[in-house]
Amino acid sequence: PVLNTALMESLLGDMMLFTALSTGLIGLFLTVVFRRVLGVFIPLSIALLSLFATLGAMGTIGIPAMPISEIVPSFLLRMGVGASVHLIAIFLQRLGQGSTREEAIAGALSHSGLPITMTILTTAGGIASFASADLLPIAVFGVVAPLGILLTLVLTLLLAPALLAVMPLAALPETSASPRDAATQASDAQDAPSIRMLTRAGDFATSHATHVLTACGILTVLAVVGILRLEVSFDSLDWFPDDLPAKVAARKLDADMGGSMSLELLVETSQPNGLHDPEVLQAIDRARHTSTGLQVGLVSARKSISLVDILKEIHQALNEGRPEARVVPDDQSLISQELILFENSGSDDLEDVVDSEFRIGRMTFRTPMVDGSHYPPFSAEVARIFNEELPEGTTAKLTGMMVVMGRSFTASIETMFRSYGIAVAVITPLMMLLLGSFRLGLIAMIPNLFPIVLTLGLMGWVGVPLEMFSLLIGSVALGLAVDDTIHFMHGFRRGYSE
Repeated sequence: PVLNTALMESLLGDMMLFTALSTGLIGLFLTVVFRRVLGVFIPLSIALLSLFATLGAMGTIGIPAMPISEIVPSFLLRMGVGASVHLIAIFLQRLGQGSTREEAIAGALSHSGLPITMTILTTAGGIASFASADLLPIAVFGVVAPLGILLTLVLTLLLAPALLAVMPLAALPETSASPRDAATQASDAQDAPSIRMLTRAGDFATSHATHVLTACGILTVLAVVGILRLEVSFDSLDWFPDDLPAKVAARKLDADMGGSMSLELLVETSQPNGLHDPEVLQAIDRARHTSTGLQVGLVSARKSISLVDILKEIHQALNEGRPEARVVPDDQSLISQELILFENSGSDDLEDVVDSEFRIGRMTFRTPMVDGSHYPPFSAEVARIFNEELPEGTTAKLTGMMVVMGRSFTASIETMFRSYGIAVAVITPLMMLLLGSFRLGLIAMIPNLFPIVLTLGLMGWVGVPLEMFSLLIGSVALGLAVDDTIHFMHGFRRGYSE
């Protein structure tokens, strides 16, 4: 509970901090790019309004903030700014070529309206695939993020043109310029440093296409090798700073007191007073002894507590405290008498380890808190040991925080990769539909997937593990790549047809 509280406090604080920092940095870059108030105000307004509307919808519906919610503001800021920037760029370009304000707005919507719509729909469709995840936080991301993305589309197509129609335009002309002025402005635009740089990049890529593709092929091979070296992690304690008191205390528990993580087993017999049976209790004791000395990966069981431990203490106390009497008696009637005697003494300790019918017992193992990827193999081995030792009719079921974390780790990895597969399956046909070509749609998917493959390979080479939060970054990268590719390919098709 203490670590969960610290996580939520950090989550909310980080979300506000990084949203403010992202907004400030985006505003700074928009100022450098456009050098006009509308070029900063309109993208930020759309992005922030879509973000606030999404958070408001979450509050209205009752969706709580979760660890993965931290990525939503950055994602929606990126979508809101990215969509409106295209409209503003074409709007200012048309104004510079002598169009009226109304003509420039119409030209911007005609030029960029379709690719903006398609980029937002493909991104929303791809992210919606996360709604099928087994883990609630990831599934919520698959619902909340597409909702915000669609709100961004509505605001971009309705609010941005309205603001462009009423905001002051500084020194830009309001009326059509003469043909000579328009030609001069178009020539000046072609000589802009950014245009010259991009043109050189295009010239290099097309004139050295073989070399560029060969280099990308080599990088892909290196990335695949790096991906094979990639480690998967779910070390929740490592998310916190080392000086956090709760983390310091957890490490102390791990080092000196058996561990801060628990693995629970419910041992269930087939009849009432089944846990008075010496055969069952002795089997539990053997399995406990084997499991306590077990180490699988980084996980080892150091301490345990169960009905067996209490019974052995009772039997030893009733036999003058002799060490050799610390055993499970062989006589079932003697076991029943000792347990009744203990209950009548006024102690309620038995309530923690057995039900009132002595049919279901609880075994608790204490282990250190380590990377959650190590928990499933350890849990499976403990379950195997108990099920082999227990007599027929008695079963052991795993539960507890270790099982929850282990299952969370497995589910997050499985569902994230499945969601990415669904996302690619959704985006690819949409890309083909937009470009009107099966072949071009497939070609366009290469630059969409290449950044993700390259990043995963780099993570493998430098030793950065893959975990739940870094997996979500891939959704942002895929959304960015899809948007850029759609705009580029749409422009290419327009230019090629002309």
